[in-house]
Amino acid sequence: MFDRKEQVMRKGMGVKATRMVWKRKRIPEFMGDNKAVADFLRRRSPLANTPCKYPDRGVSRGTCSCRPCRETMKAGRWAVVIRDWFLGFKSDSTIESGRNWKPGTVGYIVQQIRRAIAGERLDGIPRTGKKRGRPRNTANVPPNEELVVQNQGSAEISANGSEPLATLSKVA
Repeated sequence: MFDRKEQVMRKGMGVKATRMVWKRKRIPEFMGDNKAVADFLRRRSPLANTPCKYPDRGVSRGTCSCRPCRETMKAGRWAVVIRDWFLGFKSDSTIESGRNWKPGTVGYIVQQIRRAIAGERLDGIPRTGKKRGRPRNTANVPPNEELVVQNQGSAEISANGSEPLATLSKVA
C-alpha cells in the first residue's frame, strides 16, 4: 500500500511523453569561413566600428544612441549568435544566460539573420515594389504630352488675387 507521503502518490503514476529532439535547419555554407562572415556583417552594418558621433558624452557604445554605435552593437550580437548558435550548436538559453540577454533574444537574432541571407526585410514585412518618396499624381497627364508652365506678369494679377499666377498649356 502506498502512503500519501511517497513520491509516486505526490506526482502521480502518469506516463510522461518522450522528449523530441528537433534537428536544426540547414546552416548556410559561408558561415564556416570567417572572412565571409566578416563580409556579411560589414554589408549588413556598414557603419560598424566607425567613430561615435557624440564622443563628448562619455557613454559606452552599448548605451549610445547614434547609428554607428547601434550598428557596432548589432554586428557584435550577430557575430556572437553566428559563432555560438550556428557554428557552436549552443542552445538559446545558454547563450542568453551567458550574455545576460533577455529570453528570446537569440531566436529573434537568428530570425533576422535568416531573413538577411534571404534578402528580405529584417522585420518580416514584404516589400511593396513601389518607389520611395512622395507619390505623384500622373492620372491627369497623358504619358505622351508634356505640360509647360507659362508665368504671367505681376501686373496682370487683380487686386483681390483671384487670377491665377500661372497657366498650363500643352506643347504640340
